Amino acid sequence: MAGIRLYQRQKGLNSKTHLAVNERGTPVKFVVTERTRADCKEAINLIKKLNAKLLFADYAWI
Repeated sequence: MAGIRLYQRQKGLNSKTHLAVNERGTPVKFVVTERTRADCKEAINLIKKLNAKLLFADYAWI
């Protein structure tokens, strides 16, 4: 993604990275959205089609 600025501190573009990781903490799926996008809005997209028996999530996902 060379040449693309996804995050700018002052007025302008802001981004948020939503991650799904495996048991070792290695990212297996991610989505980059605008900074104001709620985690709970992306939860379904992240966990859909994952082969997992257990899910840990913070309170924002509920």
